[in-house]
Amino acid sequence: MQLGVALSHEAAFFTVLDKQNYVVVSEQSATIEHWPSALENWISEQKLSGITCCVSFTQHAYQLLQLDRPAVDDSEINAALGWTVKDMLGVDTPVAIDYFDVPVPLAGSQKLHVVALPQDEVTNVVTACVNAGVRLKQISIEELAHCELLPVSDEPVISLTQDVGEEIILNVIVRGNLYISRRLKGFENLGSFSEQELKMGVLDTLGIQLQRSMDFFESQLRQAPVRQVYINVNSNYEALIAMLISEMVEARVEVLELPFQTHKARYGNLTSMGMAYAQIHARQSVVEGAQ
Repeated sequence: MQLGVALSHEAAFFTVLDKQNYVVVSEQSATIEHWPSALENWISEQKLSGITCCVSFTQHAYQLLQLDRPAVDDSEINAALGWTVKDMLGVDTPVAIDYFDVPVPLAGSQKLHVVALPQDEVTNVVTACVNAGVRLKQISIEELAHCELLPVSDEPVISLTQDVGEEIILNVIVRGNLYISRRLKGFENLGSFSEQELKMGVLDTLGIQLQRSMDFFESQLRQAPVRQVYINVNSNYEALIAMLISEMVEARVEVLELPFQTHKARYGNLTSMGMAYAQIHARQSVVEGAQ
């Protein structure tokens, strides 16, 4: 069994995945204020003590920055980034920092995706996992959690993913590596639109933003054109949305099929499911060994 935990600004979501049969066997949620005790009680009730756990924060908790890679040895990168990040954020409190590479140079220089979040948040997660009796393997972020759900492809793909009430995350991915990630605002209530409303042009802005990202990836990063787009958004009309978007861009647009089975027509939380799948579908991670 594998446990995935997602921590948003309002709630925590727990997902248990049977990694032998690729089936989500249990899901639970709790208020963010009481999530450590809720996790401890739930683990006890489900008799899951000792289960491997991966945790992801959602955007409220961290900053995802793109910075020049410091001209130092790899072992010194975290320390070199620390001063820059603290200056950018204007904070004096301890900050946990980790990074992963931008796979191609931008504007002639090698860049890093840098994640920064309060050290207290990391400490709280570690303490909660110890008290609940689960084995913490990884702390990650929402963008990478959603990447876990995609099939690995040598060709560039774009995913449009969204948890309930959240912004749409646009990721550009090649061979499991995240090249570009953007937050698309204005679609937090996408699930409330009717079929007729969707057909009346409410997706036009989404199509424009998608095409701009495809153009930037091809022309500015000098990469192969994106020909495949996967969507998994908060709507009962995903197939219709995929069809409408496909009419706006030069790419195949399909509803993302999850790499495991769920027992619900509309499952709980993409981020916690991505974390439950993370150790099976190992990719990039952040905050492991954060300084």
